[in-house]
Amino acid sequence: MASKSDNIDALVADAGDDLLVLLTEYIRTIAYKSGWPANYISNMKVSMTDDSTIYVDPNPDMQEDIDDLEYGNLNALPNAAIRPFILRAPDVIEQFIEEKILPKLLVELGVL
Repeated sequence: MASKSDNIDALVADAGDDLLVLLTEYIRTIAYKSGWPANYISNMKVSMTDDSTIYVDPNPDMQEDIDDLEYGNLNALPNAAIRPFILRAPDVIEQFIEEKILPKLLVELGVL
């Protein structure tokens, strides 16, 4: 029989995976609304380090072009998607925790 700690660890791991999917969809939506080309959008994802740092992970082969979109260059004005994502992501994460993780955690702990 799995211990409460094992169940909570599994809950956290599943929640982390679900959160990354949600945030990847969110960054892609922002990039789409910003008018970014589809091939750049489809190659973007949100990842997490072992210490739970969340970051936008674009295709390395497209990094220079993505930087030009995000920050502009001599021939084009900036058309940011990553920076707006970074500003808005904490609210999305907070809502995800409140609506998806917290209720499951409270049930697992026997509070509800």
